[in-house]
Amino acid sequence: MKLTVGPRSVGFTLTVCIVVAGAFMPVLAQQPSERELKQANNPLADFTAFNVQNYWIPELYGLPDENANTTWARFVVPVDRWVIRASAPLPTVPTAEADSKSGLGDINAFAAYLLTGPSKPRQFGVGPLLVAPTATDDAL
Repeated sequence: MKLTVGPRSVGFTLTVCIVVAGAFMPVLAQQPSERELKQANNPLADFTAFNVQNYWIPELYGLPDENANTTWARFVVPVDRWVIRASAPLPTVPTAEADSKSGLGDINAFAAYLLTGPSKPRQFGVGPLLVAPTATDDAL
């Protein structure tokens, strides 16, 4: 397997991660409670959270010498029986030219009305999903 990483995509992603980590370092230094650990991956969790996730694709089908990367910044806040989550992607994708494109993707937000209580082992919610066309380039 040949692994290639463009300096622009790595530099952009590292810059974003360093800025976000530095801004939230006091929050990151706190020890999470057992409840927070259990709810960390629950999109309907009933506590305020800010997450940064990174997805790196080392090889793309049909493009063996190219890779892609997306860093997601997500903010979740509960309001009574509603859970509101906004997500902003920061992708780096290969283009037909030699360079990759990096920037802001389409921001999305959803508001879920919780049909079940937070203590239930299975939770259900319904609500709208909104996508704002905020991409800085059509490739993103």
